[in-house]
Amino acid sequence: RLADRQRLEPGWMIELAGAIARLHAAAEPRPDRGGRDGMAWVVDGNARAFAEASGVFAAGVRDRVLRETRATLARQAERLEARRLAGRVRWCHGDLHLRNICLIEGRPTLFDAVEFNEAISCIDVGYDVAFLLMDLWHRGLRLHANLVFNEYVTQTADLDALPLLPLFLSCRAAVRAKTSAAASAVQPDPARAAELR
Repeated sequence: RLADRQRLEPGWMIELAGAIARLHAAAEPRPDRGGRDGMAWVVDGNARAFAEASGVFAAGVRDRVLRETRATLARQAERLEARRLAGRVRWCHGDLHLRNICLIEGRPTLFDAVEFNEAISCIDVGYDVAFLLMDLWHRGLRLHANLVFNEYVTQTADLDALPLLPLFLSCRAAVRAKTSAAASAVQPDPARAAELR
C-alpha cells in the first residue's frame, strides 16, 4: 500500500536489504535442492501455467519467453550448480515481494514465508531476493530496487549472483504473470479480472 501511494521511503530499502541478508546468512544450506534442476522446475511450471492460460498470453510472446529462458538456463547451468554446491541454495523466504513485508516499529519486517513447501523455499538466495527486485521494478521503483540490491551485495559479497539476475528476474516476472492469470480466472468482479489479465 505504501508503494502504491508513492510513500515507500528509500531509506527503508537499506534496512530491508540488511534483513534479507541476515535471513539468508542464518538460513539452512540445502545443496539437495536448487541449482540447475531447481530453476528448470520453475521454468517448466511456468510453461505449464502459460499453456493452461493460453487465452491470456499471446502464443508468440509466450513461446519466445520460454525459449529464451531455457536458453539462458542452459548457459547458466554450471554457475547455478556451482552456487548450489557452494551453499548459496538455502531455506529462504520463497515469496519475498512487497505484500509480504510490513513495517513494525518503523522497521521493514519480512513475514508470510513459504515454510510448507521446500521446492518453493529451498532456492538460490539470489532468486529469493529477485522477487522483491522484480516487484519494485514492476511498480516503477527502480531506485528502490537498486538500493536493495546494492546493499544486499555489499553485505553478502554475492557478486556471483549478478550474471544470474536476468534469469532470476525473468522467472519471477513469469511467476507473477501466471499467478495473476490464475487469479483472473476465478475473480468474480469483471473489472478486477481484466486488471489481473
